[in-house]
Amino acid sequence: AKPASELAEYILMERIRPPVTPSVVHRPVVGQRGEAFVRESVAELGIFGVLVADGARTVSNEAVGHLLRSKAHSTNQGGVFVGNAVVDAPLLVPSDAYWSSLPP
Repeated sequence: AKPASELAEYILMERIRPPVTPSVVHRPVVGQRGEAFVRESVAELGIFGVLVADGARTVSNEAVGHLLRSKAHSTNQGGVFVGNAVVDAPLLVPSDAYWSSLPP
């Protein structure tokens, strides 16, 4: 067993396993229109915020935007720039409509 101080460090490094969901992705094809396909993906949602303070007084502290990125479930590498992930536009649907659409 590890001491509590070492265990705390381990917990901070534990891998987060996001849920796998179907995602529609568009793949460009040179000289053609390209193609859309569905793949099993994991998503990362980033929320951008702004904090303006004057010493101890908070002037403004609010969320100002978001970025949703997804990558294939099968890849360990991430990054839009290197081609392993895509920037998404979320399509929000009622949860019962989503879950009832999945195969058993």
